Amino acid sequence: ASNYTYKPIWLIQNQTTLPQTNLFPNYWQNCLVVIPKKASDGIEVPYLVWGPIPNFLPTGYKIYCSINTEGGSPGSFGLLAQVDANTTEYMHEGLAVGHGWKVYYKVKAFNNTNESGFTNTAEIGVSGFYKDNSKLSQSIQPDN
Repeated sequence: ASNYTYKPIWLIQNQTTLPQTNLFPNYWQNCLVVIPKKASDGIEVPYLVWGPIPNFLPTGYKIYCSINTEGGSPGSFGLLAQVDANTTEYMHEGLAVGHGWKVYYKVKAFNNTNESGFTNTAEIGVSGFYKDNSKLSQSIQPDN
C-alpha cells in the first residue's frame, strides 16, 4: 500500500501560482508523469501530473489515453478528459493499478485558436476496470 502524498514543488515552496517553465529545454516533451494514487474508494488508480506549458496561453488541457489489454505498445489514442488551464493533474478513476494491461497517456494544451503539440507519453500497468466501464470506454474517443 502507498502511504505518500503528492505535492507539486511550487506548492511545497508556498507559491500559489503555477511556475514559469519556459527556461527548461524540452520541458513540454518531458513533463508528464503517471503514478499510483488512492481514489476515494481506496483503490489505487492512475494519477497524471504535468506542469504548465511554456510560451502558450492555454484555456485548458486535453488528456488522451490508450489502453492495451495485452500489455504491449500503445495503440490509437482517444480523448479521455478535458481540464481547465489551472489544473495540472488528473485522476483516472475506474482503472485499478496493477499488472496485465498497460495504459498510456499524453496531454495537449489548447486555447481558442490553437492546440499545442503533445507532451511525452507516460505509461502505467493496470489490472483492468473495477467500476462499470461503459461510461469509461465511451469517454475514450479516437482523436481525428
